[in-house]
Amino acid sequence: MGRHAPNTQHAMTNSRSKPGHGKTHHPPADAHPLAAIFSSHLERKTAICNELEQIADALPLLPQTSASLETTRRLLSIIETAHDFEENVLFPSLLAAHGNADTLVHTIRRLEMEHLGDSDFAQDIYHATRNYVTSRDRHQAEALAWMLRGFFESQRRHVAFEREHIMPLVRVMRAPPH
Repeated sequence: MGRHAPNTQHAMTNSRSKPGHGKTHHPPADAHPLAAIFSSHLERKTAICNELEQIADALPLLPQTSASLETTRRLLSIIETAHDFEENVLFPSLLAAHGNADTLVHTIRRLEMEHLGDSDFAQDIYHATRNYVTSRDRHQAEALAWMLRGFFESQRRHVAFEREHIMPLVRVMRAPPH
């Protein structure tokens, strides 16, 4: 993937936001340093899912087209950064700390495969959003809404799995010596 727009924030309001989707999950102070970084990535993915849901709910009107396009640009960056951290830092650290137990290796391989699909899906969402913003075709609006919902629902499940199954493993890793 190439370079994406900087990670800027914008405000979109949604009175129908889902309970529990905005919760922050901070690791305990004595957790491994990677736990805080991992938690931050999970929170960013959760936040972008909430923004994507707001876009899906606003379709076909989508009054903030530039903000919506910027959200999907940031989605690409958030997904790329999180996957890079998990695959190149977190997963190798987990395997080093917990050994190559078959279940852990299998879980990590499964998450890596999901990452491939998530990255492709995020690219498709960006392109579909860009196409919708330029055409305003009502049929594209419905397809885009379904795409957005498919992505953020699967991403929320992915994040929940990582919080429930990967974060506990990260928290108990020994901190590197200072």
